Amino acid sequence: MLLDRGMQDRAEIVLTHLIDESDDVDAPTLMRALVVLGEVHAIGGRIDHALPLLERALRIEVDADLVAYERARAQELLDSAG
Repeated sequence: MLLDRGMQDRAEIVLTHLIDESDDVDAPTLMRALVVLGEVHAIGGRIDHALPLLERALRIEVDADLVAYERARAQELLDSAG
């Protein structure tokens, strides 16, 4: 929602905090946060920041139906990075 409002800096802070507190977050939410933040970095030309987030997202074991979009988007971004 913050990204939709053009508040990228604030979104990055919130997502980073959510990821840092991942012990208190369910797996689908963590995966979504990792992929969204990874995508923000990739679009912003910071692929070196994006890659570890996207790779971590793909290592999360969770019901595939719950996060099918995020898993596919993470793989698509990683594939396009080389």
